[in-house]
Amino acid sequence: MVVISLCSDPDLLARLDAQIFDSGWGPTTFDNAKHRVGLIAFLQDEPVGYAWLQVLDSEIEILRIGCLASYRRRGIGLALLQAVFQLDRFGLMAPERIWLEVASDNLAAQALYLGNGFVLVGRRPNYYGKGQDALNLIWSRS
Repeated sequence: MVVISLCSDPDLLARLDAQIFDSGWGPTTFDNAKHRVGLIAFLQDEPVGYAWLQVLDSEIEILRIGCLASYRRRGIGLALLQAVFQLDRFGLMAPERIWLEVASDNLAAQALYLGNGFVLVGRRPNYYGKGQDALNLIWSRS
C-alpha cells in the first residue's frame, strides 16, 4: 500500500528528484522554500516518489511530481495526485484550483491528469527544448 506523508527533508527530496528527472534539482531548491510543500510516497517504508508544490491559499501549482522508474505503473503517481486533491488531510487548505505543466511527449502523465479532471488550457512551444512543448493543465473543484 502506498503511504503519502509531508516531507521537509531537502536532501531526501533532492535525492529522489535526481533519480526521477533528467535535470535534478539540488537540496537548496527544497530547503526553506516559502509557500512550498513536499509530499513523499512510501511503498513498504521505501521512498519511491514525491510531489513538490507551490501553495498559495487554495491555489496549488504542482512544480514536480514523479516516481522512481522501477515503481511506475503501480499507482504511486495517482496516490500523490489524490493527496494533492486532499491537502486538508495534512492540515493545509484543500485546493480550489491546481495548475501544472507536462511535457507534450509524456503521454502516461497526460492520461493520469486528464483522467482525473484536468483540462488543457495552453501550450508553451519548445519549452523543454528540442521541439518539446509544455502543456498547461488546470483542475478546478466545481
